[in-house]
Amino acid sequence: MKKLFIHIGFPRTGTTTLQLHLFPNHPQINYLGRRPRVQPKITLIELVCNLNDNDFDQSYEELLSMCSDFRLDDNKTNILSSEFIISFATHYNNGLDKNHTVCRTLKRLERLFKDINIDVEFFCSIRNQSTIIPSFYVATSPELKKSMKYNSENIINNIKENDIDDFKIRNLLNGYKYWQLHNHFNIAFNSKKELKFFIYEEYQTKFPSSISKYLSIDEDITKKLIKGRIENSSKAVLNEHPLINSKSSIIYNKMTKNFLSPKIFFQKFDKKIFNFYFLLKDLITKKKTIINNNDFTFKKKNFNNKLNHLKKNSEIIKKFYREDNLKLINDLNIDISKYDYL
Repeated sequence: MKKLFIHIGFPRTGTTTLQLHLFPNHPQINYLGRRPRVQPKITLIELVCNLNDNDFDQSYEELLSMCSDFRLDDNKTNILSSEFIISFATHYNNGLDKNHTVCRTLKRLERLFKDINIDVEFFCSIRNQSTIIPSFYVATSPELKKSMKYNSENIINNIKENDIDDFKIRNLLNGYKYWQLHNHFNIAFNSKKELKFFIYEEYQTKFPSSISKYLSIDEDITKKLIKGRIENSSKAVLNEHPLINSKSSIIYNKMTKNFLSPKIFFQKFDKKIFNFYFLLKDLITKKKTIINNNDFTFKKKNFNNKLNHLKKNSEIIKKFYREDNLKLINDLNIDISKYDYL
């Protein structure tokens, strides 16, 4: 039976970096997606995550056909990666499908691939909740007109009350209970499979060795591919967002990023030239009028205030997850205490 490793996130744990630099470039890996800049969506994953139970059963043969379209290599480590497996269940979930969970998706994927004689293994990276929640806020915040439907004050107030009535906030916060996820996974799979956890804080230290051993790939190549690589960081997101940055600032930051990374400079070069032209044209045109930077300043200040509200309440966030994290340490022997999880 062939084997497929499925990487499920978490979002904001270096997932994009792995999808751009390690998985598609390691010669011992057969990478099947997701590719953020080329193939941002995987139809199979979206359907398996979001179909209700009845629609999933009715679409089973079609989904099975989609699974068969993935070409596995007997001589390489086959990897499918999508952080949306977690995001669809914990962030985009509107609560209408009460059975929509991460583990339901994993169980569905295991069943589908098993029916075409492919064995699946699941893995993800975890991160200190007091840093991953602010990082996720940068990527989804309502102040930047992203997908989040509540703000940082709502999050902290719900944690303080310890009685979270809002489904979307409760669902997001519970999604970062890693031991709970592990426990639900064991129940779903009758303890016959393992959800492998890696630690985000070890990305530049132990991670290259541990991920290479797990995937049976060359460690030295892994180290070279991800050394110094940071994609989609909070800083980069904020420096290039049009709501809180002037066009000239965005142009400068984009040019700096590309010139500092020659390897990505020519990726989608025609599109970059096209976008750069219109950014520059818009900038020159608006030079004829008085450009009011106060709007950018106000929006950036407002956003930073909301983000800092999460950061300043890091101890409250840690307290909320302390019991779950202690179980993670004691039951799984994962040493996260030295990374300030507690």
